[in-house]
Amino acid sequence: MRVIQLKKIFIGVGIILLILSIINIVFFIKRNTSAALIYIEDATYSEIYFVNEAPHISGFENHGDDTLLLKINSTNKPHTWKVSIDDSLSYLNNGINPTLKILDSLHCYTISNNEVKNDSINLLILLTPKTKYAKSNHSGITNYFIEKTSVPIISHPLHSLTEWTFDYSQAPNSQNIEATKMLYEQMKVVKEDSTLVKIQKIGKFILDNYNNHRGIPIDQMESFTPLEQFKCVVNNQSEVWCGNFATIFAYFANLAGIPTRNVGASGEMDSISLSAHAFCESYIQEQNRWAFVDLTSNKLFVFNENHQVLNTIDLAFLQHNGNKEHVYAMIYKNDSLKTVKYENVDALDQTQFKTEAMLTITYPFNIPNYNSVFYKLYRYFTVYPYSLCYSFSHKRSNFFYFTKQASVYLLLIDFLLWLGIGICLIRINKSGK
Repeated sequence: MRVIQLKKIFIGVGIILLILSIINIVFFIKRNTSAALIYIEDATYSEIYFVNEAPHISGFENHGDDTLLLKINSTNKPHTWKVSIDDSLSYLNNGINPTLKILDSLHCYTISNNEVKNDSINLLILLTPKTKYAKSNHSGITNYFIEKTSVPIISHPLHSLTEWTFDYSQAPNSQNIEATKMLYEQMKVVKEDSTLVKIQKIGKFILDNYNNHRGIPIDQMESFTPLEQFKCVVNNQSEVWCGNFATIFAYFANLAGIPTRNVGASGEMDSISLSAHAFCESYIQEQNRWAFVDLTSNKLFVFNENHQVLNTIDLAFLQHNGNKEHVYAMIYKNDSLKTVKYENVDALDQTQFKTEAMLTITYPFNIPNYNSVFYKLYRYFTVYPYSLCYSFSHKRSNFFYFTKQASVYLLLIDFLLWLGIGICLIRINKSGK
């Protein structure tokens, strides 16, 4: 009787195992074609665009009614700080972080140290002391109000630049050597170039070679390295679309020392696509800002009247409700680069940056043999790669991702249970019971 019950359980567990196996095979096949199966985390503007390497204020400490300590992220050892008030009165103090003597009413404070050149921090601080409240028979305590700062104030942890960029050392070394040689000999990039100049040289070189090869790429392009993709197109073996432009630009830009990441705009409703585009953002060290780079639409970067580069979300806000009059773009046209008004070349951005669109930035998965069977399985069973998402209209649901993960673990548990029952049946049969 015991054996019959175990056999029934064995068969039942086996049927469930078969069903779960089929479900997981379907999920595995669709893992790259269905965005719903990728873990995507809703993110704020600061999480996406501020990096840990850039100066920012991470906190304050009140050391009295007129003394304020600033916690600055880029410091971990004592410095001699110079504090200037309204560009007139100044004093020095020593410590890991600067301490400010705050004057009554509104004043501008400039903080700098000799070890970090051209990296001063400006704050506009309004102090209302408790004595002023007392004169009006109010019980208020001393209040500091930061009206304006030249650097962000962020209390939560930020991502580093290295988290956003691929480690191309995992690519064949011979290809990296060849691509680096192309940077300096064919694109004429020199180390002394500013970041924006490097972007112009790299972007123009790619567009010079790719501009007449726009279209649907061959399937094999997905498994090619960035340099292999570049050669495939140059040799007239494939066309390219936005994803290829982004992959190849990011490769050359990162090799040139420009932290560059891939960004996607996506969105659908009732299985109808509302937005689908891939492009890049490059980090401009001189400005501590990410710049939108889209070679598909021939735009190398976009900037405002103060020559400050704009990122993807900046441009999306412009499309929704901004004034584009004083916004400009560096574009590729007729085999040369030129500056034009952004509103004259933003047609593709208008179609992609709808309010229904989601902007996603995927963390690079820096492992060797990315396309090997082992790592395909590893990516399937783990959370990586995953993306940060910024949406204008709704939060992204990870329901299907967690459904996939649940089916994976249920499959493993069911397999172990099935295996255990099978072993028990074998032992019973051998013992003759």
